[in-house]
Amino acid sequence: MNCIYKNLVDSHCHLNKSIFSSDNYKSYIQEAVDNGMSAIISSALTKSDFQLHLDNRHSIIRLTAGIHPYYQAQDIFRVEDIHQLAKNKMIWGIGEIGFDKRNPDHTYQYKILYEQLEIARTYNLPVIFHIVGRYNELFTLLRDHFPDIRGYIHGFHGSLQLMKMLTKLNIGFSIGTQIINQKNAKQVLKAIFDYGYYYFETDTVFDEDMSGLVEITNKLIDTIKSASELSSFSVKKLIDKQWENFVSL
Repeated sequence: MNCIYKNLVDSHCHLNKSIFSSDNYKSYIQEAVDNGMSAIISSALTKSDFQLHLDNRHSIIRLTAGIHPYYQAQDIFRVEDIHQLAKNKMIWGIGEIGFDKRNPDHTYQYKILYEQLEIARTYNLPVIFHIVGRYNELFTLLRDHFPDIRGYIHGFHGSLQLMKMLTKLNIGFSIGTQIINQKNAKQVLKAIFDYGYYYFETDTVFDEDMSGLVEITNKLIDTIKSASELSSFSVKKLIDKQWENFVSL
């Protein structure tokens, strides 16, 4: 099948039982590939979701695992689990991890983030950051203790001032619908694209009503088109640069 797009990367989503348990799983994957998808970075936040990924491996799926600062479930990972997954080369990266203002236990958040960043540094793995309202704390932690950590902030939708502060680190910005819909989108997107270290994401969590992986392909393309219109950067240039950034990880 000829496709006008190629080398598409969804830098953040959550593949789960609704996709993996489908009889059409393999055809879903092929449909996404036929529509230009070259990589899907899926974040497992529980041991059961991680096992589903292992049982349904595919070359375009890059698997990350991490202890989320806010999400809770009965079978979330422990730091020791993340260490073993990294040591045994079972994950592409660590995430999503970070700070979330909705969790009042800051001591806990800081501790598990610090420990997971140490694992990322030890095994030279990229990190996908989840940050809600605590960008300054992330900046200080990385600047003072982990200046060489590489990765990106998923779903970034902060101010231009925050964006420029964070460019002093070795991390990029993953763009989804949040930033597309904010008032200062044109200004912030142009600054991010001028900076050059960016990705695009759907942040999709699948449910039983979704028809397959082609939905994330279409959603991703729509996000890139919207970003192009707002910033005057061509769709091709945005896709090509994201692919270059992805390969560099």
